[in-house]
Amino acid sequence: MASPIKIQEAIKIASEVFSVPHEKLIGKIRKPEIVNVRTIVVYVLRTYFRDNYFSYSFPLLRNYFNHNDHTSIVHYNQKAKKLIENNDIIFIGQIQKYIEALQNKGIDFVDRSKVQGPTNNNSMKYI
Repeated sequence: MASPIKIQEAIKIASEVFSVPHEKLIGKIRKPEIVNVRTIVVYVLRTYFRDNYFSYSFPLLRNYFNHNDHTSIVHYNQKAKKLIENNDIIFIGQIQKYIEALQNKGIDFVDRSKVQGPTNNNSMKYI
């Protein structure tokens, strides 16, 4: 049976998939190849994953990437959306590669873009 994603687990898998040392991925290094992987992790967690209706908020993700505030995390998410909107094939391919690796580890996920807001009984409805 598949299990919900944990942030530490998502970071560990990204580190393996993209051959980026864990310490660098969660650190403050600003090299483009490191920032790119952080961008992918943040976007995928914010867009595709849930844990019993728990949202991966920007402040929460900030804590796992050792940032002083959540604005960098917001920027990663906005950057990912812009790259996808501009049909950046390389970036989209990296996201797909990461999602496949997560699925191979038996991680549950849901595309939150297909989640409707709370219904009358305050639950989430999935299409």
